Amino acid sequence: MNLFAWARRRAGRLPAELRSELEAEGVLVLAEELPGTLTLRNYRAPWRYTSASKETVTGAVGVTDKRLVVWAQGRSVLDVPRLAGQVAKLEVAAEGADTIFFGFAAEDFHADRSGRVEFRFCTIEAARIAELLGARG
Repeated sequence: MNLFAWARRRAGRLPAELRSELEAEGVLVLAEELPGTLTLRNYRAPWRYTSASKETVTGAVGVTDKRLVVWAQGRSVLDVPRLAGQVAKLEVAAEGADTIFFGFAAEDFHADRSGRVEFRFCTIEAARIAELLGARG
């Protein structure tokens, strides 16, 4: 495996500390090294602006009794309590048998950002994740 492929694959794994936190909370689903895409529309952040972009990412999704964690590009992109109103701000859907979709307004989760953010990850756990998060789509 070349260095680039190794680094990309590693970016889709949760760090040991975060994995331990999730295990202590009672993991319902933990899927790592998931190939996927990140789509941004009219996105603004202190370091980035784009009217539209789509890129491939490698990520992970963890669902516990207490929270949802979405990891991509080597960092946490969502870490929200399941029982709070923030999960209700997410669009969650299983697209087909093996794709989970997360869509949200960036400003709902990050005060310094705006625009539309969408993640799609390929995983056989898509239907289970959608069910646990009360998917409406």
